[in-house]
Amino acid sequence: MIKFFFTFILVSHATILSAATYYVATNGNNNNNGSNSTPWKTIQFAANTAIAGDTIIVRDGTYQPFHIATSGTSTNKITVKSQNKLGAKINGNELFNGRYAGIHITSDYVTVDGFDINCTGNPAVSSGERGIRLSGDPSTYRQGVTIRNNKVTGAGWVGITTSYADDVLIEFNEVSNTVNQHGIYVANSADRPIVRGNIIHNNNQAGLHINGDGASPGDGTISNALIENNIIYSNSSGASSSAINMDGVNNSIIRNNLLFNNFSQGITSFKADGTLPSSNNKILNNTIIMANSAYHALKFRNASINGYVRNNIIIQQGTGVALALDNASMSGIDSDYNLIIHTTSPGSAIENYSGLSDWQSSTGNDQNSITVTGVNTANILSKIFVNPSTLTPYDYNLIKTSPAIDIGIASADISTDINGTNRPLGNAVDIGAYEYIGSNIMPTPQNVSIIRD
Repeated sequence: MIKFFFTFILVSHATILSAATYYVATNGNNNNNGSNSTPWKTIQFAANTAIAGDTIIVRDGTYQPFHIATSGTSTNKITVKSQNKLGAKINGNELFNGRYAGIHITSDYVTVDGFDINCTGNPAVSSGERGIRLSGDPSTYRQGVTIRNNKVTGAGWVGITTSYADDVLIEFNEVSNTVNQHGIYVANSADRPIVRGNIIHNNNQAGLHINGDGASPGDGTISNALIENNIIYSNSSGASSSAINMDGVNNSIIRNNLLFNNFSQGITSFKADGTLPSSNNKILNNTIIMANSAYHALKFRNASINGYVRNNIIIQQGTGVALALDNASMSGIDSDYNLIIHTTSPGSAIENYSGLSDWQSSTGNDQNSITVTGVNTANILSKIFVNPSTLTPYDYNLIKTSPAIDIGIASADISTDINGTNRPLGNAVDIGAYEYIGSNIMPTPQNVSIIRD
């Protein structure tokens, strides 16, 4: 017993000692030892050297693309990070493993943190260039990868893409101006992805596309996703898509997201490529405000059943409706405690129903939901939000007299808002992505009627 104990201590100590921190700098040399005082020159040399538990610190400057093909472990990740957030810039793209990208990850338990990847003008746009690419294959799913604090601009195909990757964490990134398709794309039968706290804007198609890809090997579904605290705006200018597209996504939570000025659709549950429709999902405390030309704000199609919809602000300013369901998706729909508004045609707020009252009496849904009348399109948002601009600075916090305050319902799935503020702060949970924290901001006096049927 004593011999075993000391052997265990020695092995554990050796494992701890094996972890190292290496440095990379533009004025370094790959013949150095990679220390703080004698850094290496290229990120690729460091990535080829690192083993489980190692950390690579990249100093400010511009670097060539790189790939990480060595795996860490669940307890000893390999971390590659910019010393100062967005201080390390990646120039161009690399063809690796059959794809173009600024950063490739083809291994497990890796963290990529804080890089600025500007793809604008890169020659591989027509070849499907990615900013950051995480890729497994049907026989070897990638595991436990974190993509955090990066900025990806102007990718040819998708800003950040993952395929055959379970338990991926994509958080606090900014992804914009993708030329052909989506900002972030989670693909190929992945389970338990977390997409959190990202700013996704001005991408040609979807802001966030999550696709089971049933035509590819795998089960064709994505299960137990968590999509929270993202700000997604001004997407889908070039093609019909959604701020959040869910194809074959099941048993997932979509909460505390702010979606505004998206040009096609807001949150869409459907089946196109997925093996199954997007069903049994919880859509909670989101703020969805469509652009003037937009289609549906919250949509269920192709037997996307058992939708659970609570505490959302759903505002349609375009030609579509606020809440849209086809007949095949009506089964199990459970919607309530929402603020549902169609600014230009109140009677068209809900697909196939002549307004909220008809929807309530016909289906029993949204008995505690409200709508707002008596304001025109130009100023209705100012009666709810602090500064509902489509440009920076925008502020979709609630004003002091917002009808969204204290009308929601508590849930075990919602304890904080998009900023981490505890819910509730008042008498009840506020609806939408933001909990009201107190303000002296008052709206311009106007005749506003709140209808709760």
